[in-house]
Amino acid sequence: MKGAKIGVTVALVAVAAAAGLLFMNVVENTWLIQSRDGCLQHLNALHVKLGTYRSSQAASNYPFRLRDMPWGSADASNLVCPSSHSQVGSLSNAEEWTDYIYVVDSGGKHTTDFGGQHAMDMPQLLCPPANHFGRSGLILYSEGAVRSMWLDEFDRFVESIYVDTNLAIHVSAALTRRSKGRYKSRP
Repeated sequence: MKGAKIGVTVALVAVAAAAGLLFMNVVENTWLIQSRDGCLQHLNALHVKLGTYRSSQAASNYPFRLRDMPWGSADASNLVCPSSHSQVGSLSNAEEWTDYIYVVDSGGKHTTDFGGQHAMDMPQLLCPPANHFGRSGLILYSEGAVRSMWLDEFDRFVESIYVDTNLAIHVSAALTRRSKGRYKSRP
């Protein structure tokens, strides 16, 4: 009789532990989805702002640095990934605090051939996994598509930008610190 009670107790504890783990997994996945959705909204707003800037330029160039954009006060918050909980800083020194990696060729034209792809398929803004609990990052391409990549794939992709292209890579000092030096600017 005692053995049966112990067996039932152990089974109940195991079921409760499994239910707790399942609940924690559901909460964590919900949190990740919400953080990614907020980041997508910011990346889409930045894509529109960069497109507006580019279409207003005679040479159809993107700005070489994000601080060169004519930002409005409401736009500054878009330079911070909602998942990172970073503080919004002054737009005049956006390269010190922004959460996104900005990729552009030296002329701002996005004409550099990237892996045989058309210039419109160029990576433009990257939100690294450091902003998303270390799991996955998001990449905004020039034509507006956004792709999610797991940490290892994201790092290989960024490494290919450093190694295989001459693109300028702008990474904030804060993001370089948060990623422990994994992501650094390259003029």
